[in-house]
Amino acid sequence: NTATIRIDVSRRSRNGYKSLFLGALAAGGDCVAGLFPMKFMFETGHRTIPIVKSVSSVYFKRITTYAHFTCTQGEEWYTVCKSVVASGERQDFTVEVLVTAPAEFGDEVVARITQIMSVKNLNPKPAGKGA
Repeated sequence: NTATIRIDVSRRSRNGYKSLFLGALAAGGDCVAGLFPMKFMFETGHRTIPIVKSVSSVYFKRITTYAHFTCTQGEEWYTVCKSVVASGERQDFTVEVLVTAPAEFGDEVVARITQIMSVKNLNPKPAGKGA
């Protein structure tokens, strides 16, 4: 499974050099990385909440039009979420987000964002009878 979001360079998302602001790049990476656990949560009813534990990012080129943020780890995310629900334990998962700027650079990767996400199931365990 793959998820992609787009962020346009606009008055609110650009810096003084008229390229995509670092904060917008970080937000785009965070949003696309969290789409799969959120989808799992809506489909199953389990509150598998991902929290960013650490972020590492490398930026290769300036983006002046729009950026695509892509995560291709949907199946892995679902496996982690199911494991968290089954075990009840918090787990860490490394997510990689690739950033492209199709209007300017085609399919060339212009930034790479790696996040370690900490995932926990916030649903309370069902109480036993007589409890």
